[in-house]
Parts: sequence; C-alpha cells; structure tokens
Amino acid sequence: MTYACQVRDIQVSGGPGWADSEAYNIQATAGGSSADMHAMMQTLLGSRFSLKLHRDSKEMSVYDLVLGKKGPLMQDAGKPGFGVGPGRGRIAGRGADMRTLASVLAGPLGRIVRDRTGLAGYFNFTITYRPDDAPADDPHPSLLTAIQEQLGLRLDPARAPVEVLMIDSVSRPTAN
Repeated sequence: MTYACQVRDIQVSGGPGWADSEAYNIQATAGGSSADMHAMMQTLLGSRFSLKLHRDSKEMSVYDLVLGKKGPLMQDAGKPGFGVGPGRGRIAGRGADMRTLASVLAGPLGRIVRDRTGLAGYFNFTITYRPDDAPADDPHPSLLTAIQEQLGLRLDPARAPVEVLMIDSVSRPTAN
C-alpha cells in the first residue's frame, strides 16, 4: 500500500492487526510509467483486498532539513545524476537534489523530512554514519551528527500537518 500510494509506513493509520503482520506475494505484469504502476497497484489492492481508504491530514513530528552554520559542504554536480542511494550506514548522492535527499532521510529517521535548505541544483555527497543497531564501539557518528559534519546541513525537529492514509476497510485477499 505504501508503494501504491507513495507514502511511508508512518503515514498509514487504521486497519486490522493482520495487515501489519501478514505478507502476501503479488505477481503481476505491467508496463507504462511509474504513475501507471502506482495506479494499477491501487486498483489491484482495491479489488483483491477490498481496500477502502481516504486521505487526511495529521499533526506529526517532522524534521526540517536546513543549512548549518558552515553552509553546504557538498560538491556541486551541475546536472541531475543518479540521485540518492541509501545503504547500511551510508547514503550517497550523485547529482541529487535536496528534495530527494530529504525523502531518503525519512527512511532511517522514521519521520517525514522537509527540505528547507533553499538550495537549488544538484549535488554529489556521501554520508557515513552509525546505524541504530550498530555496536556501541562503532566509530562513526550518528546520522544527525553526520549530516551536520559531512554535509553542512542540520535537521531541526518540528511539528507539521502530514498527509496520511486512513484505512476505512480491508479484507484478507480472495483466492485466485
């Protein structure tokens, strides 16, 4: 559902407990644009799971990605590239814009991240940080510290209205 509706787990509310704990394999063949794929997946979820939902807004904790005191420490890429690739303890950007970085940071941070840097353009960078489940003796900084020290940016906690999906009803899928 998060893929089909292009939201994060934290933006989904409601539904029965089994919806979080049971996994289903979906095999389908589709073509077209990314928007077409999202629309087809939404249709499939509606028909196979009788999924009914609506969009709403909810006040949530978020982070604002802003310029740090030193200013940006990233290399100007000059043009769009591959974007941002997350990995365990590492986030690499090649020709990435700040909106994409903010979106990727939301994953490991578990919060929506809003780009408030005011930076236009595309950048190359690498962030190396200590994942939450790393041993205590891991020498890398936390993600929040790494963003400050390695990118010249910082994350300010804030509260803001966030779009959420409210599950009205969902059923276990019907057999093929």
